[in-house]
Amino acid sequence: MLFGKNKKNQFNVVIVCHANITRSPFFAALLEKQFEYASSSDRKVTISSAGVRAIKGASANQIISMVANLNQLSLARHRSRPFDKSVAKSADLVLTMESYQRDAILEEFPELEGQVFTVLEFGRRPEVVEEYDVSDPTGKDAEDYEEFAQLALKEASRVQIAIESKYLYGK
Repeated sequence: MLFGKNKKNQFNVVIVCHANITRSPFFAALLEKQFEYASSSDRKVTISSAGVRAIKGASANQIISMVANLNQLSLARHRSRPFDKSVAKSADLVLTMESYQRDAILEEFPELEGQVFTVLEFGRRPEVVEEYDVSDPTGKDAEDYEEFAQLALKEASRVQIAIESKYLYGK
């Protein structure tokens, strides 16, 4: 696929976690910023987020919102949403924080086979993947949020390059 399934020059990426209040909104904001500043593609990449057990309309976690602010990101307008049929239909690529989320999505939406990966497995050869899951810092110590943020910062750059290479340029 050299472009999105819905619009010729648009490619839709959905970042998914459990409740869509901590990991997925933060990673989506990072990835969106990464595409703004580092992308060499003229195709529009749209980044959004959802949760496999999200309740519609919840604000982002207060601590991750502060972490986002420290990284020149804002989650002020974020409102959680569940990963449902309309989200599935619009997604060209789905990246989950944990393997159980990937598996739950594929069980409910088998037509997304080949489009759903964990963040840590996407764009890597299977034999190189040591860990599939990104730990949820919600309700944990400041160090856990810092560890998550550092991993997310590193992975956003790698994921952006992998998306361009695999989908936008067809390599």
